[in-house]
Amino acid sequence: MRRRLSVILTISTLFLLYFSYLLPMQEKRQLIREKLSVKTRTLKSYKELIHKGKDVEEELRKLAKNFLEKEKELIAADNNSLGMVRFQEVLRSYADESSIKVISTKTMNIIKHRYLIGLPVQITATGDMKNISEFLRLIEQSPYLISIDNLSIRMMNRKRPGRLRFKIGFSGYSEMEGPSENMRFPGKDEVKS
Repeated sequence: MRRRLSVILTISTLFLLYFSYLLPMQEKRQLIREKLSVKTRTLKSYKELIHKGKDVEEELRKLAKNFLEKEKELIAADNNSLGMVRFQEVLRSYADESSIKVISTKTMNIIKHRYLIGLPVQITATGDMKNISEFLRLIEQSPYLISIDNLSIRMMNRKRPGRLRFKIGFSGYSEMEGPSENMRFPGKDEVKS
């Protein structure tokens, strides 16, 4: 009986040790392994970012250079009104050069984009197909950033289809007035070659 009691006490002590000390240690060990794997993955991603950092810096330099090149295509003006006038002068010079007759020029509301402002102008003019295509070619080859928003071409007289009347909506682009609070573009001296 004593022997039986000592065996039972030994087994119960072993169970008590197992459930009190060894089982919680295994759970802690598993928790530590999980944390270690997460930290290892995080460290690996940080190392990848460090290696990619040089590539990202190079990409940012290229984008800054590209912006400075695109900045030359913007219509330079001190304010939005002067930008609109300058854009109309550019369109009128292209119209004169392509020999189309401008009937009317209508300015639309200025469109504010995130970093640029759109200067929309609608031109109503007459000319033949050769004049219109020459005008559009001049717009396409323009050193300025100009988009064609809408285009409507109609025959003035069905009996003489050579003369056409057309309306074209253009948008020229200029830099936003004042500093943009969303983003500051690098200056010319900040971009390294």
